[in-house]
Amino acid sequence: MIAKTTKDQAIFPGHLGEPKNIKVSFAHFLEISFIEAERSADLIDRANESALLYNEFALETFRLERIAQAAHAYERAQKGMAGICEGCEKPIPSERLEWNPDATRCVKCQEEYEKIGRSRQV
Repeated sequence: MIAKTTKDQAIFPGHLGEPKNIKVSFAHFLEISFIEAERSADLIDRANESALLYNEFALETFRLERIAQAAHAYERAQKGMAGICEGCEKPIPSERLEWNPDATRCVKCQEEYEKIGRSRQV
């Protein structure tokens, strides 16, 4: 906070400065602030761009996984294994197949499969 004492002086907390130095300091402060604002904007823009790219990558990965799962389910159907769990070889409940027609595992076996996959990723 600047408190003006006279037309030619200004006092900063704990510092007495002359107008010329204050103007130069303030101009320098504005210049640095502008540069830092540009850097911040650049960083924010890059962060936003990275987040968008990550989301696009995640969506594309999900899409490709769904296509691969559908192809796998189709192959199993061609072999007469549609509706049979890959894990326990028991029939997959019809409710699950209604919800996810490409399912090749019952819920229990799918959870185990995903748990194993996550432990390998760690």
